[in-house]
Amino acid sequence: MGLTSTKVIFLDIDGVLWSSRTLVASGCVPYDPDDRGFDADAIGMIRAFCRFTGSQIVLSSSWRIIHDFRDIGRALRLPIVDKTKRLDTERGEEIAEWLSRHPNVDGYAILDDDDDMREDQLPRFVHVDRDEGFSWKDFQKLSEIFGVEPMDCVVIRQQPRGVAPQR
Repeated sequence: MGLTSTKVIFLDIDGVLWSSRTLVASGCVPYDPDDRGFDADAIGMIRAFCRFTGSQIVLSSSWRIIHDFRDIGRALRLPIVDKTKRLDTERGEEIAEWLSRHPNVDGYAILDDDDDMREDQLPRFVHVDRDEGFSWKDFQKLSEIFGVEPMDCVVIRQQPRGVAPQR
């Protein structure tokens, strides 16, 4: 696996894929990508967005330090293809450094609950509420950044009456 798309999403995990809301709902803090506690809806929306737009994910989360980004991608079934370098500086600088090494990227967005981004990155920054995690409102902003209609990313599957959709 490697970067094959020119569209990239820089993804944080804490506060984006698990939040105060999912902590209360699951009763646990995930320490491993196979743990419970992740927000299945948030992951599903990001998965659908990547599938529709062809975007790939670069892990910018502190999780990249203690876990292999490929393992996280496999466990969460997300197209995580790389990670930013740890520079012991603000996250926006780490993202800028990654982008400087990948000049073929022509579109990107940043999903993070922290706001330590550079000023030039703010138009491509989705500031996720850490208490709620990645929401429909965040999905709409992500779609706007990439110039797509949010509902175009949705694949509606007919379910027989009385059968709950499976994730």
